[in-house]
Amino acid sequence: MEYIKNSIICRCKQPFIIAFFVLYTLFILSQLKEIKYYPFEKESDMVSVGDLGDIEYIYKDLSSDDIKEIVLNDVEEKINNSATSPNTKKMLEDIKKQLEVKGIDEVKEYYEQTDHYLLIDSLISNAKYQYKTIEDANASVMNNNYNYGYQIDVQKKFITYSQAILAFILLPYVYFFVHDNHNPQIEEARRITNTRKIKFYIYDLLVIIIPCVIYTYIFGLVLNVYSFMKYKNAGYDIHYCYTYPRYLTIFIPTLLMCVALLVFLYRLFGESFAATIPVYLAWVILNITPKAFSIPKIIYRLIVIQRLDDIQTSIYKYSFAQRIIVLLVAIIVFTVGYNCKRGRRKTL
Repeated sequence: MEYIKNSIICRCKQPFIIAFFVLYTLFILSQLKEIKYYPFEKESDMVSVGDLGDIEYIYKDLSSDDIKEIVLNDVEEKINNSATSPNTKKMLEDIKKQLEVKGIDEVKEYYEQTDHYLLIDSLISNAKYQYKTIEDANASVMNNNYNYGYQIDVQKKFITYSQAILAFILLPYVYFFVHDNHNPQIEEARRITNTRKIKFYIYDLLVIIIPCVIYTYIFGLVLNVYSFMKYKNAGYDIHYCYTYPRYLTIFIPTLLMCVALLVFLYRLFGESFAATIPVYLAWVILNITPKAFSIPKIIYRLIVIQRLDDIQTSIYKYSFAQRIIVLLVAIIVFTVGYNCKRGRRKTL
């Protein structure tokens, strides 16, 4: 364990590793900008969240009749506005007549092939997106998330984005650890401990994985606590949502599989960074954008990056058993990587 501890300390002092975690942090924060607006304190918070695309809680759930009423009021207001041009007023009056006798979908279909279509389409689009009151929006967050506030969303987004981001930037990270194993301090530690190669292989894998596990978990925990405290300080009766269940069952198997594949490829190609890149990137892209490929459904079994935004459920339904299988496959790939003949010349 002393070897693992010293190796981690030695590596994590390197500017490259520090830069790696800084880059990862910046990427995550850029994808979780909306966290600072929850709970909403003013309408501009909801507008900012809407601009970021996080619209689940901020817009009213309107029926067709509600939308029709809003469109009618908007049309009448524009007709009575002196700044509206005569041609536009004529179009609006025609639209008003149709709305008085037809449903909103029928009116849109009626004007589909006419010059009125762009106008009616914009009116309907504007009517659909009506902001809730601040109180209703905050109540939606609490009610939809079992009084956990925004914590569940933070965890889902954090784990989803972390998997995707790390899958890409692990390429140089693992490469650095593999080739830094010939650092004089590390070689000296090996000479003193006189441990078998298989143990050094396992130790070096732990040296790669442990910093990622510790840093990502602490960072995710900090974001979760930050969200919890914002609601707590605002006076909400909020429950704390633990981060480790999703982290252990979703993030850890993905991380291990990515590292296992990289280690295997490095050893298979004689630790050639250039040869590893296209194969690994092809696998990562398949995981992140599977629908972009016309491939047999059986190939989807290679997808280990689990999205938590329900986009991927139509492709492959994940289960706890599937995550266990990913862990077992990662262990098998690690084992095969150790036995690659072209990589046996060097310890990982």
